[in-house]
Amino acid sequence: MRRAFTLIETLAVVVLMALAAATLAPVLGRGGTKAKLGEAASVIRELDRTARLLARGGEPLVVLIERGRAELVDGRTGSSLAIRELPSSVECESDDDKRVTYRIGGDGASEDLDLTLRIGQHARRVRISGLTGATIGDTP
Repeated sequence: MRRAFTLIETLAVVVLMALAAATLAPVLGRGGTKAKLGEAASVIRELDRTARLLARGGEPLVVLIERGRAELVDGRTGSSLAIRELPSSVECESDDDKRVTYRIGGDGASEDLDLTLRIGQHARRVRISGLTGATIGDTP
């Protein structure tokens, strides 16, 4: 004769599964946050490299990062050359300012860029060399 599970045994298994899910939920949620911060850092580095290549043609450019987007603007005419959206809920700040603006001269050089990408309590600091455009620091 087959023996079936009792109600108490079934409830015990359900409770253990609920505890396991509750324990893993915050860990799995953090992975998505880190991925969004990494994607935002990648978008900013890509736009910076594009700006430096275009600026070496002699035109000064401005990179503007605010409210979930990064924009490349012609320094003389003010027209937008490229816009990249940052992942949702990522905030970007530099020197306690929510708007990051930096100019890239006609020689492709600028000041060092030092900014913090933030989602809630999680942050990632990105530093880009103004002379070469190389990432000199990316601290998750």
